[in-house]
Amino acid sequence: MSKRPLKSPELADDGSAVARREYFNQAQSLVIRSGDQPVAQLAHNIEVAHGTGLSHQTVYRALTGPKLPSRRVVALLDEELAAGGLLLELWSEAVMEERREGPAKKKRVNLTSREVQMLTAWLTAGSKSEAAATLFVSPTTVATHVARIRVKYEKAGRPASSKTALLRRLVEDGYVQLDDLELVPRPDDRRIERLQLASSTKVASD
Repeated sequence: MSKRPLKSPELADDGSAVARREYFNQAQSLVIRSGDQPVAQLAHNIEVAHGTGLSHQTVYRALTGPKLPSRRVVALLDEELAAGGLLLELWSEAVMEERREGPAKKKRVNLTSREVQMLTAWLTAGSKSEAAATLFVSPTTVATHVARIRVKYEKAGRPASSKTALLRRLVEDGYVQLDDLELVPRPDDRRIERLQLASSTKVASD
């Protein structure tokens, strides 16, 4: 491995990923101390010794994150790098830290009142032209607002490429209540059923 550091894991800097950062830092330090060999060679050595079929990409991700690798991969790295169980111990602590935090919370997207108005009009209409007519604007104006809202959700890591997905996002973020909307049904439209099922499933799991 080259003496240069590997790519730093993309982890939060708010103090919530201390154990994970320590795992990746120690793993990279062990690799650097092991000699001047590329990651591909490290993966090859593991394959020769254990016949695991690990690709060098898998080994690289196990060293750079940000997602924690499987225990199997860490155990193989620990043995190949003669870590004496250190990597496994650090990995276990990182996993416990991740579990304590639980699943990442969805980031609420901030929409203006005008954006909510435009999107709601479109969701309750049969087309952008019909929505535009109710708001006394052009269809292009409605389309522009919808596209802008989609970009906001995409940047928040919550893409909404369909009309159904945008409806779900509005409900999730509390901008509208499903019961308050008079959706125009389509012959194959099961949006309400799907959303109601998702809502009931969430309540049952809470």
